Amino acid sequence: MTFVDLTDLTSLDAAFRPTTRAVFFEVFTNPLLDVLDIETIVAITHDHDALAVVDNTFATPVLIRPLELGADIVIHSATKYLAGHGRVLAGALAGGGPAMDAIAVMRRRLGTITTPHNAAAVIEGMSTLELRVDRASATADGWPPLRRDALVRTAQAGAQGRSLRRFHAIHQGHQPR
Repeated sequence: MTFVDLTDLTSLDAAFRPTTRAVFFEVFTNPLLDVLDIETIVAITHDHDALAVVDNTFATPVLIRPLELGADIVIHSATKYLAGHGRVLAGALAGGGPAMDAIAVMRRRLGTITTPHNAAAVIEGMSTLELRVDRASATADGWPPLRRDALVRTAQAGAQGRSLRRFHAIHQGHQPR
């Protein structure tokens, strides 16, 4: 396993080894919430014949759809935003192709992890997902400028001077609507 700063895409290309089979990354990094350039990361990954596996837990499919941006597999922690109520332990995978076929075989052999009750609770929570994401986004947009400025200063300090404008531009290119 190799850890790479994906805000510096030249480091990604240099990090590939003959044994690299996949690149796993989050849409928004945790804890700094840097927005990664999914399409470029996927292109570099595919140039090396590896899979692009994206954790889209923070963004949800409402904000960003990594499969439409070329990702091979997308992972969600359904416990969080998808279910929306913190009462379940569940996850979700989306994708296609041989990698997902292999996952389906393993699932048949090992069984499904979540319970029917948890699955039903996730489905119930997803009925309000778009509303919840839209409301959270509107609330963030409506923050008083003073709070937003403080948040930006805090994020800039935590991101060690990285340009937030650059991440904003990347995020705007990822949004499906």
